[in-house]
Amino acid sequence: TSIFVTHDQSEALALADRVAVMKEGGIAQLGTPEEIFQSPNSAFVAEFVGFDNFLRGRVRLSNADELLFEPDGWDQPLVARANPQLRAGDRAQVAFRSASLRIATNSVIEATNTLRARLLQTQYLGEYFQGDVEIAGSQLVGRFAGHPGPLARGVVRGEAIVSIALDATDVVALPLEESASQQVAGAAR
Repeated sequence: TSIFVTHDQSEALALADRVAVMKEGGIAQLGTPEEIFQSPNSAFVAEFVGFDNFLRGRVRLSNADELLFEPDGWDQPLVARANPQLRAGDRAQVAFRSASLRIATNSVIEATNTLRARLLQTQYLGEYFQGDVEIAGSQLVGRFAGHPGPLARGVVRGEAIVSIALDATDVVALPLEESASQQVAGAAR
């Protein structure tokens, strides 16, 4: 048995059978690499392992498998994975990775969450396009593989309306807390 301390996430995930994410001298989450990477237990851990889209709102319904989450200011709810800590009526947040967003086309299988979005800007980065999208006033980051329609042709900033697909299994529901970047942004105000 050995303990290996590193700041390199790839190294930790590849070498360890158990990973501890530390915050302010304590363990924020302890689990297998898969548990940490796929099911973070807090906004801090989620942001640490690459979740880059966070939305605050209220849990509308919750059961053993999934919950219905209403982001602040949205007319359409999101379906997310269940979290036993959260009940209907709770203020909470959801998180998902930019790579989880897809442009919904005829070839994309229907996702649980299909949302209308305004494509604000895109940048071609070789293997994928990165784009900022706006849904009901919330700005999100998407990392879109391949050459999906309006991205490949280029867009006039703010004029392309697209359907965005997001699988419920990619959306984690978390207790409401500020992520590290939200705390830094709040401190800079």
